[in-house]
Amino acid sequence: MCMSDARDIYKRQLGQPIILLTDRQTNVIPIPDGSRIRALLDDYIGFYEYDGFIITYDDGDDYRTAKFDTDETTFDWGAATSGDNRDHAIHARVTPSQIPTFTNLDDTVAISNNAVAGTVLFTVAAIDSDIEDAGLLTIAHSASSGSAAAFFELDLNTLEVKIKSGVSLSPGDHSMTFTVTDPCARWSSGILTIRVENDPPVITSLATSSSTTISEDLSAETLLHTLDVTDTQPTTCKLLFTGVPFVIKRISGSTKFGIFLSTGASLDYDAQNAYVLDLSCTDTYDDTAGVYTVYLIRNEPPSINGLPRATDIQEDVVVETLHIFCDCPENTAVTCSVTAITPNQILYS
Repeated sequence: MCMSDARDIYKRQLGQPIILLTDRQTNVIPIPDGSRIRALLDDYIGFYEYDGFIITYDDGDDYRTAKFDTDETTFDWGAATSGDNRDHAIHARVTPSQIPTFTNLDDTVAISNNAVAGTVLFTVAAIDSDIEDAGLLTIAHSASSGSAAAFFELDLNTLEVKIKSGVSLSPGDHSMTFTVTDPCARWSSGILTIRVENDPPVITSLATSSSTTISEDLSAETLLHTLDVTDTQPTTCKLLFTGVPFVIKRISGSTKFGIFLSTGASLDYDAQNAYVLDLSCTDTYDDTAGVYTVYLIRNEPPSINGLPRATDIQEDVVVETLHIFCDCPENTAVTCSVTAITPNQILYS
């Protein structure tokens, strides 16, 4: 048996019953695993006999004895008489506690930076060779590196490692150190490395609209395409080449980027009738490339339809209205003018 010391008040721990086999000789009583008493700090080892004497041990040569008239679980040894003729009535061998260990650490798991809160990433498992310690191990998250403490948590009931709520995962390695401790305060540690892998941006708008056609005479700044990009991280987009009359920039009043014809662009169908624009969108971790093509339409002169070759004007008519119809292939605004005629000018003689 073991007795726990609490200011001279000793509490008896139940132990293995010992039956004397041979009187006045050494009797070795093996205690099987699972039935051993766990000796903790400040515990004293002795034996207990109901309605008999119990011998206790101290740090020196003194000992104290007492007779119990009833079955006691606690006893004040401060009132017992101390003696110095120590008689070893029992000898106990203390087996050192085994160090508990993790069965699945160290380890590394990889997840997407788009993983959602509550996702179970790993379940910690530990073992102790001492059968008595089964179910009494304490597992704790003791240290972190990277952003592990901010991103992840250990569920002490299930021993599952989960993603915390309300976090945005940053790509990289984030390590969590766990400790497992038994009731004898023996412990070991293990490391779980959580590798957050970045999902690159996805340019969704180019899948349905990857080109446009404009007139070569267009020169004002014009939004040609709105880039729709999906990513959990902030993204930026740009053209990969300079020297073209186009630019990618953020659309005014929006978080999205757009492909624009630059202000004052000078387009010439005969010199170049198409532009293949290589572009890239990045979240600072990965880049996603895309291609957008701008085709030019040659500027065709408008044609005049319905203009009479001649008309008669009465000499007393001050104003004569003529209706002119024009066809313009580019659907652009057309300006018409008539050469002024001097009044009283003789057109034909």
